[in-house]
Amino acid sequence: MKTSFSIFLILFLSANIFAQDKLLTIEDAVQGRHLYPEYLWGVKAYGNNEFSHVKEFKEIILMNTSGREAKVLTDLTKINTALKEEGLSEMKYFPYWDYSWINEEKLAFQSNGHYLVFNIRTNSFDLKNILPQGANHIKPCTENNKTAFTLENNLYY
Repeated sequence: MKTSFSIFLILFLSANIFAQDKLLTIEDAVQGRHLYPEYLWGVKAYGNNEFSHVKEFKEIILMNTSGREAKVLTDLTKINTALKEEGLSEMKYFPYWDYSWINEEKLAFQSNGHYLVFNIRTNSFDLKNILPQGANHIKPCTENNKTAFTLENNLYY
């Protein structure tokens, strides 16, 4: 009896120690956008224990799985500079919904009907395939630098 009372007393006292200090108001609960978790756009696997995501549609950020260590891999200004050098039109934002990593330094994405592979180390394009208007089912092959696509139910590469 004495031991069960002492266990109950310890549990009761420890519950009070971990109580919250701040109470939510109705306004915080309903309109408290500052309480929402941050959403990560364009999350893609990068290496073994890392992932990348697009921040503010302009930077590609590398993070580890804990989410604490972050560094900028590349940004929109570097990509737009390389696009200008190739004579292509600039992008207003990075296509976070449709990019992939070929390896740790090659970033593949589509922009204005072009399939592009951007090298983040040299800040230049390793591959630039210009696709016709209306191309669908675009599948790149990094081994031979060709891109397969369909156009009006016909397969091209």
